Order: sequence, then structure tokens, then C-alpha cells
Amino acid sequence: MGSGYLSHYMALIVVGASLISLVGLALRPPPLPLAVYTLALVFIALAGANYFASKPRFLLPAFPLLLPTARAMARARPRTAVLVGGALAGLSCLYGTYLLTMATSPV
Repeated sequence: MGSGYLSHYMALIVVGASLISLVGLALRPPPLPLAVYTLALVFIALAGANYFASKPRFLLPAFPLLLPTARAMARARPRTAVLVGGALAGLSCLYGTYLLTMATSPV
């Protein structure tokens, strides 16, 4: 298992997390235009026959998928929200650095 596969595993994690967020979004649906926008973006990203590792890039404009997470962080204690947000930002920074400097496949 080489480091070249990290982008594929991360793509799988992002796609899985987006599907879980889609279920969370369905439990407390947003206004109809926002729901249609989100469903269309997720469908385009997941149904397209493009390179799998680039699917997270097509999910970037699907910001409504973050609404369930934002609701959960708003209900959490401030310390917990800061720690979780900081940890996720740090992981994102490390993964972005990896993609810029070491990734062997285009994303």
C-alpha cells in the first residue's frame, strides 16, 4: 500500500461523509431550492464517469451538506466545537499539503 493511494482513500472518505451528510440533511430538510441544488450537485458528482479521486472536488460547491455538522457544532460546548473545528482544519491543511507536494495522481 503506497502513498499514492492516499488520495483514493480520502476520496472514498469524502464521498462516504457526503452521503451521510445527505441523510442528515434529509432528516431536517432545508428550503426546496437548496435541497434541489444539493441533490443535483451530489448526483452530478457521484454519477459522473470521471476519475474517482476527483469526485471530492465536484462536491466543493455542495455547502448545504455541511448544515447537519454546523447544527451539531452549534449545540456542542464551545470547547468541543473549537477542538473539532481545529482538528478538521488541521487535517484539511495536511491533506492539501500532501496533494500539492507528494501526490502522484492528479486530483
